[in-house]
Amino acid sequence: EKSLSPDRTALNHPLEDWLLKLIRAQLKAPGADQLSLIALAGNAGDGKSYLLRALRQNLAGEAGLDPGMVEWVLDATHSKERAETAADRLDRFFAPFADDADWIPKKLHILAINTGAMVQFWTHDAARSGRRRFRILEQVLSTQLGIKARPSAEWDEPFQRRFDRVLVIDLDRRMLIGLDGSSPFLDQMLAAVDPENPQGILAGASQDCRNCSASGACPVFANLTALRSPRVRDRVRTLLLD
Repeated sequence: EKSLSPDRTALNHPLEDWLLKLIRAQLKAPGADQLSLIALAGNAGDGKSYLLRALRQNLAGEAGLDPGMVEWVLDATHSKERAETAADRLDRFFAPFADDADWIPKKLHILAINTGAMVQFWTHDAARSGRRRFRILEQVLSTQLGIKARPSAEWDEPFQRRFDRVLVIDLDRRMLIGLDGSSPFLDQMLAAVDPENPQGILAGASQDCRNCSASGACPVFANLTALRSPRVRDRVRTLLLD
């Protein structure tokens, strides 16, 4: 799968350092004590695949850690093989987590998947002509996502063991603004679209925009100019907290 694009503006994702530490620890942990599956879930376009590419690239540069120690799916919405569907790919990826498996694969499994695509896969699993393969995995992931919790009467010790081997990180629930209104991530994003910032994605555009005959009626230019104001930025933070 693709590496990071050199043309994309780099922003340090708030989860990146934490996930790197977590993955390092898991790769060095005894098999019985480590996680088996890490799933990044959330809406389409919220940076799951980009974050995993950054993590894989960082791990590749560390001595003693081989990204090949991880089974990666950077985007579960499609398959790399022309003759294979996205559901077929997830069937293969999730095979160590089938109902009759021990959930202790040789490799740590990490994937990025839209929450909607995950629900579609459960529909695919339920529609099999034979019996379902991933009923327990669906319950674990759905419980961690808060979609549908497993009934407490069915929360037995075997289920708990499997539950503890899975970690779901729901990016829809992440908080990018601190309760005090601070947000290094938001500041990075605003800096990236500042036309006066020589390291931003619009570097050099400021003068071109000013010389443009349509600049006085251009909403994009007006918004970018307004976002340079500290008062406007404070108002954006307030709106995000409301």
